[in-house]
Amino acid sequence: MVEESRRGRLLSLKLTALVRDHVGETDLAPMPFALGAAAIAGTTGWVLLDERPHSGLGPSLAWAVRAGVERLHVLADEATGTLARRGEAFRLPIEVWHVDDRALLPAIAEPLQEQLQVPEEHERFRALIRDGGATPVAEQGVLIGEVRGLEVCRVVNDAVTGAARLEVGIGQHDREAFQMLHGDVPTVDALAKVVAAVAPHRQNGAAQGLVHHDG
Repeated sequence: MVEESRRGRLLSLKLTALVRDHVGETDLAPMPFALGAAAIAGTTGWVLLDERPHSGLGPSLAWAVRAGVERLHVLADEATGTLARRGEAFRLPIEVWHVDDRALLPAIAEPLQEQLQVPEEHERFRALIRDGGATPVAEQGVLIGEVRGLEVCRVVNDAVTGAARLEVGIGQHDREAFQMLHGDVPTVDALAKVVAAVAPHRQNGAAQGLVHHDG
């Protein structure tokens, strides 16, 4: 996936620029990280979340533990209030920063919101997502399927009929294109093909089982 590799390099450059402008640190060592970019300076780790930052703290922590850092800075341009609240629950010192153009603003922990439940008619797709090789994840009332932190499908209500269905693809535009091209493919088979294509490229820096879902 040339495009994904190119985006990874751009995110690494962005992280370096943000850290340099904020603390003057120039001795950063880039590290592989599947959900964005990461780097180490001494015993301090820096992570820039690009994909679904709302769920990025667990993978960031897993990376930090493997890298052996003693302090972790997490950067994102959304969901930073949620990340800051979740970061308070861990022994490892975690500082969350909101990315505002080229500036880093300290994130303010938001109070816990009421967790929305996945509709019952959507829950019936959980087994299908698992059969297709993805990991079912419920997030604020939405059921999605992930491959090592990357969303590859989600359950939605059809805009015309209102019926629940599983959309397959990475991102909204990809899901729409996939539906147009492969609408007659059984969903589990379609999902399995996407999982098979994505999985080999999600090895470096990916983590499972450490994501902290509290809403």
